Amino acid sequence: MVQSDKNSSKTQVEEDYIANKENPGPAPEAFEKTDKSAGWLLFWVLTLIVVVLTVVWLLT
Repeated sequence: MVQSDKNSSKTQVEEDYIANKENPGPAPEAFEKTDKSAGWLLFWVLTLIVVVLTVVWLLT
């Protein structure tokens, strides 16, 4: 198997080391943080499923 000098993956190899010395902090986040969450929806959906399954189990 012969290794080539080019990077075969879609991502590029980092070569600008001087820029990292000037700004050594972590990379900026890709997603914005929001206060909204799906926790309340998941809670009520699971509660509804448990109640429905309990009723079905009691009636059979």
